[in-house]
Amino acid sequence: MITIPSGFPLSPGTVTYLKRNEPLFSMKTITKIKNTFGMVMSVLTTILLLIKWIRGKAEEAQDDDEFMGYIRELTQIERDIWKLEEDGFRDPSQLALISKRLTLLRIDALEKYPDANLNDPGLMDRILSLICQCH
Repeated sequence: MITIPSGFPLSPGTVTYLKRNEPLFSMKTITKIKNTFGMVMSVLTTILLLIKWIRGKAEEAQDDDEFMGYIRELTQIERDIWKLEEDGFRDPSQLALISKRLTLLRIDALEKYPDANLNDPGLMDRILSLICQCH
């Protein structure tokens, strides 16, 4: 009955009373907002992935070269031991020097290993195995 006009203008209180059950946003508006939000998030995700892809994977510093240097040094120590064997171990001070080099090499490798970033996880095992073979 209130909604049937009587010819007089509706007062603001009546208009407010008539709209009391209407939600602030209609379902149609809420659906549009959800769809727009989903589209914006999809576009932003695509942009972020493209930026990351274009930049490429961040290169992590690798310590493999340093640890390969240990293997090269161990190879040289093996050569020195072989030369001593060829000479019949005439100079025992040379053996003591080689033993000291091996010990220092092992200490250096063990100190650096916890912070090392190695591509080859078995590299340290090979180094320690070679050190043990030389001793």
